[in-house]
Amino acid sequence: EEVKPDSNDYQPVASLAIEAEKELTSSVIDRSMIDEELAKAHALMKATVDETYLQDLDTSSSSNLKIRVIQLASEMNERAKWEAVRLKEFLAMKEKEVGE
Repeated sequence: EEVKPDSNDYQPVASLAIEAEKELTSSVIDRSMIDEELAKAHALMKATVDETYLQDLDTSSSSNLKIRVIQLASEMNERAKWEAVRLKEFLAMKEKEVGE
């Protein structure tokens, strides 16, 4: 015999979904708080990257310094490529917004 679920079985899930929707639609996102958190995260990341790239510069050999310069140049090339992709996507999005 097939057992069919009772409609009451879905009640907790439905009420949870309704509560979550209310919370999401009623919450106000404070842009300044988000911007502040992003700035902190960016500063921490920059400090970590700087520390990684700048450690042992005084004691590195000439060949190690050449390797590090090549790595940095390669990374800058890669960043520039992705920045161009992001810029292209941004411009396409803005053109679409203006067209509407």
